Amino acid sequence: MSRGKQIAIVTETTLAYDALDEALSSAGAPIGLAEIHGTLCAAICVGGMDAGCLWVEDNLAQWSAAGSDVYRLQGPLLGLQLQTWQRLAGQEMAFVPLLPDEDDELSKRAYALSMWCHGFVSGLGLAGYDFTVEDDQSGEIAEIVGDFAQISRAALDAEEDLQDDQAEFSLAELVEYVRVGVQIVYEELSHRRGDLSRQTLH
Repeated sequence: MSRGKQIAIVTETTLAYDALDEALSSAGAPIGLAEIHGTLCAAICVGGMDAGCLWVEDNLAQWSAAGSDVYRLQGPLLGLQLQTWQRLAGQEMAFVPLLPDEDDELSKRAYALSMWCHGFVSGLGLAGYDFTVEDDQSGEIAEIVGDFAQISRAALDAEEDLQDDQAEFSLAELVEYVRVGVQIVYEELSHRRGDLSRQTLH
């Protein structure tokens, strides 16, 4: 099977992270897959599925205008957008941030998580959400965004004094916090989207 076919396949459970990330880099995308997914998730949280589609189309156009060859990845990115929205809006709470496989080096996964969080935090602003002025009575969104910003600035360092198993556990806890945090933001912004995605998904 060719790489082109591999990266075009989106299943309900997984995506080939390395294949798509390498394809984006080869095509000249200015940011990596982890950051792309974080930003895309923010757009979906703020505006729903349509906002996610628009994000993909707008960024493909911008990157292409800057000289990249990313339009050949339109299918995989739109598939990623659809899968992400389905997971956030579904009843199963199946959302997970798209990151390198657990078999990859710890430092690579930690860096990817930091870029994912950077993409999400910046993506909220790009999507038009400002938690400092919009309704966030519980302060939960602001707290999550603040935590994500900290994660984006301080990737876990596998070379520190922590043992490998301790570092793995710490990173796993951060990934789980991000997973749940994004789901909370999505739910908290349901009034802003004005959609009934949970009721309309089949």
